[in-house]
Amino acid sequence: VKTDVSWVKTLDLRIDPTGKEKKWHVDRVVVYHESSCYSSCFPIKGWLSTDSPTISVESKSVYPYELTLYMLDGDAGEPFDGDVYVVLEGKEGKSNEAKLAVQTPDPNAPEGAPTFMPGGEVVCSFETYDVGELTCIHLRAEKTGKLDRWGLKRAKLFNTSRWEATHFSIATVLDAGRGNIAATAMASPLQQYDYDVIITTSDLPGNGTDGVAYLALFGSKWQVAEQQLLNDEAQNFERGRVDTFTISSPDLGEIKKLQLRLADYSGGVHTQWHVDKVEVLHKNSGMQTTFAHKNWVQPDETVELTADEKNDVYIPYTITVWTSENSDASFAGEMKLTLNAQSGANSHVITLGTGSADTGVFQSGARNEFKVRAADIGPLSGATVRLGYNDTTSSWRPKQIEVHSATNNVYAIFKNGEELLYTWAGDTQLAAAPQDVSYSVSVLVSSNSPEYDGKLWAVLNGDLGRSHELRLSNPYYDTTFSAGCEYSFDISSYQVGAINTLDLRLENPGTANSLTLDTITVTNNSNGAKYDFKLDGKKLTTSSTLNVPKFWPDAKYSLVTNTSDIRGAGTDAAVYLTLAGDNGTAPEIKLAATPTSFQRGAKDTFSFTTKDVGANKRFTFRLENPAGGVLHSGWALGSIELTDIGTGMRTSSYYHSWVTPTSPATLYESSTWQALQSYTVTVRTGSQEGADFSGKAYIRLHGWWGSTDEALLVQGSKSSHNFGKGATDEFELRLEDVGSTNSIELRVVPDEGSDDVRGSWFLEDIVVSHVSYGYVSTFEYSNWIDKRKPTVTMYKYTSDVDYKVVVHTSKDQPKGYDGDVALKLTGMYGSTEPDKLVNSSVAFEPGSAEVFELKGRDLGPLSEIEVTLTNTGAVKSWFLEKIEITNPSTNNTSTFTLGSAITDATNPLVIKKVLGSTEYTVKVLTSDVSDGGFDGGVFLKLAGSEGESGEVKLVSEVAASFAPKSTNTFKIKAEDVGALSGATVRIDPTGSSQQWHLDRIEVTPAKSSSATVFSYRSFLNQHNLSTTLSSSAQHDYKVSLTSGEVGFDGDVYLVLGGTYNTTDEVKLSGEDISAGGYKARAVTSATFKGADIGSLSTATVRIDGTGKSKSWALLKLEVEDTTAGSSAVTFLNAAPLTLPDKSSVTLLAATKCTFKVKVTTKEAKGTKPLSGKVFITPLGADGLCGEEAELLGTEGQGVLVPGATSTFTLSATEIGELTALRVRTEGKEGEGLHVLNVELSNQDTGVNSLYACDTLLPANTTSELPRLPDTNYQFTVVTTDVRGNGTDGRVLVVLEGERGTTPEFELSGDYYTAFERGNKDVIDVAAPDVGTIHAVTVRLADPMYDTLHSGWNLSSVDVQSSATGKLHKFSHNDWLTAPDNLSVRLEDKGGGKVVADPLGKPIPKVKPVPTGSSRSPPPSETKPPSTAGSTKGTRTSARGTPTPSVKGDPKVDSPLPSFTSKRSGFDDDAMSSRLGATDMFDDLTVKSGDLEV
Repeated sequence: VKTDVSWVKTLDLRIDPTGKEKKWHVDRVVVYHESSCYSSCFPIKGWLSTDSPTISVESKSVYPYELTLYMLDGDAGEPFDGDVYVVLEGKEGKSNEAKLAVQTPDPNAPEGAPTFMPGGEVVCSFETYDVGELTCIHLRAEKTGKLDRWGLKRAKLFNTSRWEATHFSIATVLDAGRGNIAATAMASPLQQYDYDVIITTSDLPGNGTDGVAYLALFGSKWQVAEQQLLNDEAQNFERGRVDTFTISSPDLGEIKKLQLRLADYSGGVHTQWHVDKVEVLHKNSGMQTTFAHKNWVQPDETVELTADEKNDVYIPYTITVWTSENSDASFAGEMKLTLNAQSGANSHVITLGTGSADTGVFQSGARNEFKVRAADIGPLSGATVRLGYNDTTSSWRPKQIEVHSATNNVYAIFKNGEELLYTWAGDTQLAAAPQDVSYSVSVLVSSNSPEYDGKLWAVLNGDLGRSHELRLSNPYYDTTFSAGCEYSFDISSYQVGAINTLDLRLENPGTANSLTLDTITVTNNSNGAKYDFKLDGKKLTTSSTLNVPKFWPDAKYSLVTNTSDIRGAGTDAAVYLTLAGDNGTAPEIKLAATPTSFQRGAKDTFSFTTKDVGANKRFTFRLENPAGGVLHSGWALGSIELTDIGTGMRTSSYYHSWVTPTSPATLYESSTWQALQSYTVTVRTGSQEGADFSGKAYIRLHGWWGSTDEALLVQGSKSSHNFGKGATDEFELRLEDVGSTNSIELRVVPDEGSDDVRGSWFLEDIVVSHVSYGYVSTFEYSNWIDKRKPTVTMYKYTSDVDYKVVVHTSKDQPKGYDGDVALKLTGMYGSTEPDKLVNSSVAFEPGSAEVFELKGRDLGPLSEIEVTLTNTGAVKSWFLEKIEITNPSTNNTSTFTLGSAITDATNPLVIKKVLGSTEYTVKVLTSDVSDGGFDGGVFLKLAGSEGESGEVKLVSEVAASFAPKSTNTFKIKAEDVGALSGATVRIDPTGSSQQWHLDRIEVTPAKSSSATVFSYRSFLNQHNLSTTLSSSAQHDYKVSLTSGEVGFDGDVYLVLGGTYNTTDEVKLSGEDISAGGYKARAVTSATFKGADIGSLSTATVRIDGTGKSKSWALLKLEVEDTTAGSSAVTFLNAAPLTLPDKSSVTLLAATKCTFKVKVTTKEAKGTKPLSGKVFITPLGADGLCGEEAELLGTEGQGVLVPGATSTFTLSATEIGELTALRVRTEGKEGEGLHVLNVELSNQDTGVNSLYACDTLLPANTTSELPRLPDTNYQFTVVTTDVRGNGTDGRVLVVLEGERGTTPEFELSGDYYTAFERGNKDVIDVAAPDVGTIHAVTVRLADPMYDTLHSGWNLSSVDVQSSATGKLHKFSHNDWLTAPDNLSVRLEDKGGGKVVADPLGKPIPKVKPVPTGSSRSPPPSETKPPSTAGSTKGTRTSARGTPTPSVKGDPKVDSPLPSFTSKRSGFDDDAMSSRLGATDMFDDLTVKSGDLEV
């Protein structure tokens, strides 16, 4: 073929049967490309004929192979001189039969002997196409010489292109003289195993070789021919080295002996090699065979060694594999795993198993556990996964792999983000997951427990795995557990999901060997999930591990399922549900269905009780075929809604797919909102005889926004209640939010067996309180309820009003109506009794408008009236035009129009209220959801205080397309329903979109400028075409904004975020803002109305440059929900807002932290001790300022004792990095306190700070203590070179200096080598600059996870401070050992030696000033500084604050620290030297270029 088609991929073969034969059986076609020297094979193995003359075939790769044949020897050995043919069979087919060509004859065969001699070894070659993974080899002998029989022992097949070897055990005699069957042998590949050959070179002078080593192994099942030992190391076989080489072979069985040979190519240098021993490790089993030599190996000498001993050197591991729940997650092939250690070592390749739907291994959602053995390689850093090829699946989606060994306490979790792994991708490396989940653990010791000073260990067992063993102890000292005490610990672990059980263990007891506990509470700090473990006095002992299950309360749920409205959607199968959430996975439950449940297009509701799974829910539905058939077993599930009755939270999820008995469905949370609100119902029973009632009482609430479901009034888990005579009973309910309750329905069911008396109940009244919104409604009854009238309707109690009634008689009335007219009113709060209209007129004259006064209860908005005529006069009919009724409490007038004659005096006439029409502006906001847009019809119906409107379609002048994140505005005309309370939205999906994610609707009546907001934030679709929305409850918010040095005169906008909602953006307004904007160094107040958003969590502030200001130093924002009565929430801001670069910022609610304050004082001669109070205020970066807090003590006795260190605990707002500490004192004249320093420790974040003082603080003064900056300390720690020395413990240090004492910190050296015998460890640590060091305290703490080597002989510690440049030397030369000798204090009385230039800066001296004089007034009282120049008698500090002058002293010290410029190009040090905090000025002029201030 002349045309070059490059790589031949397919071949079309066609025959033209022009000859005698009409069909042809083709085995294969081989195409050889001469210029490129490659060939393509096209296997056909089929017939071509007249009927089927054409075939198209894809190419198969052709590979060259070497086949090494090993012949039987001894009596079974038979020489053979014929031809040998081979066929390979694999998972991708069967090759053609190929004749073997001898490549390397048997080197030991005599000249002229047959090709295949007994005991011989012949290497042959052939080519054939790729058959995939080998499953079988076929060998056929053909007699072409004199000999018939051939004894074949085994064969090794080598693919020279892929560099792969496969071994076959045959061990049979082929007889070529008796036909093909006798002449053919078939064998399957032998499994290959890895063996590590570990050679230890003796540690002798002059030992080591540059030669090449060869090794042969001989086992009971197989042997490895001599081969060169190769690895990636360049310096093998050196003195004292241990070198490892890997050999692959079929199972050798028991290894009997080995042969070792040295080939010397070094030219005579290092020609001898002293070998201590050779170890051979079977990497799959862990069996290690040792061959001792302890002798020299001469060049070209073969040393034969026999086995000395065998040991199992592997340890057990438990490997747990989680497969993702995704539908494409399952895998049907073999999975192999290699463990990677932090030290760089690797385990052997561990075959875990083969995936199968029958066994559940590696299937979607499966958790599979494997018990394996592998080498102890220490802490793990990663894992390597390889997937084996199979016929059905090519990928696997694992969730995580957990590896644990109790032998060496190794634990690791490996994750890949649930990404797909592929069989063709080779090795996939998974990194060990970080221990980045923090938990808070609270341990309550029983009151009868002995004191325990040993170690308490815990393992967290969760849905996603287990933690490693964690020690519950203070990180800085060992915790002693005392009876009746509660202890708190912080631990970090892997993500284990919802915690189900705890494993607890005691170790190394001191004075007691047991510990009795009441409860342990574990809180996941990342999601707030809390897990309680109740031990109730169970005793832990050192002899066993205690497994404690989680205390898991039940929860009540209501589930709504929406079956799709498509053909065949319904099901007769049993439906099972499994709930999962932050608290764990609840047991599977069967939904209590009826024969009509789960029908096409149906909405079904189920109530059930199961475990409280918490938030972040997911749902798994499983079907089970009905007995006797499989009809309608599939179910098309559209969507679900689950309501947690206890919390009132409702979760929706959408599926729109099929569930079958073989394919369960897992749904995930789509959205969650507060659906149920808390109500308190108070019931008062009368005190009459027989007024009590025992039975079930059901209540239904009707309010502004609709009605609730019926709820049973019970307390606790009781099924009924006894309403005692004269008793007041209170009930807590979770019901739909109906706003203020207008009326209630009460239904009673007496207990069985009650007589007539017990079946009656005298009810005085019921009070319904809406807990969230504060609405309270009272319903008076004061009557009997009994079996004959078990259901009553009660209306909200309201006071009486005098209604003004204007009756308009038509001018078409022939004569005045002279009969009696009675009127009954019906409104939101019930009805009045019919009352006769009476005034001075004797008749309703034609065209008249008669005015009446009607006294009755305030019914709220009226809905209808009932007119009753009594014909007492001559005229028997009345032409009524209309009646207008005005409620004086609201001044609302309701009009009831008839416009016709009333002739029937026997029956009352009901007239409905007629609503006038008005115009509304409707804003529709579509959510920012990718598939949330809608292009169909949208209809709206409004409800308000005066009634309901008709349904109106939203149509705009432009085509309305509700695109994601869009706002569409409409003008509609509808009935004037008064104050808006509800809106019903309906969609008609006539366009291409079948669903719409509606965020909210804002409706503004024409007669009002304020909009009513109806929030939804969920989908409307074919299963949920309409929804009725309640107006978002509007709360009053009070906002306080604290400005720093720079104020702002523009507009400020605010958005608040909360637990279940966000407010709309509002422009802040108020008297303060109108009076001058946001003034510098002042607090500005504002108020606004916004939606109820629950607990405040975020605040987004945006500025608009409507004034002259381009920046604003906003320091603090405080927001108070005055409607809810909650405490103010603080938001702190560090960086200024600037236009246009940073015009907005989102702030998180500041958290309260626990601080420990340690104050060190000394005796102050000539000054009385302070008897009053002491207050501190943390000061942060960028002007942030915390709240002032009192150091609590007893007034008159002194909070701080001179010459002592006092410790206090207080709660304060976390403001980030602290820069200074403000201290304010109160007391009597002449009192004071000399403070050396103050240490502040944040117990929640672990951040410590030290503040220098060494100053007398008089009573009634305020001082700012600067924070000591951190400096670098270089520690040189020498461990004594004595036998048994070295520690794995933690070395903790405290420095004492002229400025104070540092917090205790750890010297963290190299984990494996620090503080070992004879070591000199150099460690750099950043800690507060305490100036010249006087002493160092060194403490040894036991390691968290190891108890070995806990003693330590410390030789010396040298400390060099970068701040002072001094080196301080401390000698010890003694042991630190448990339990009473773990710390030592070493002194440097010489003050150190200067060895380097000091880098530290001087600390500003603390200058107390009288409180209220030199400090700025509180922000709310701050006035802007005068710009009129100097004022006699006052001086101005560097911050512009007026400061009283001191007579005779031209310079008054200021407590403010020096300013440091943050602009580039300034010499900070030079600036500080010229302009300091202690400088005072009458006038100060600053020039910068053309700018002069």
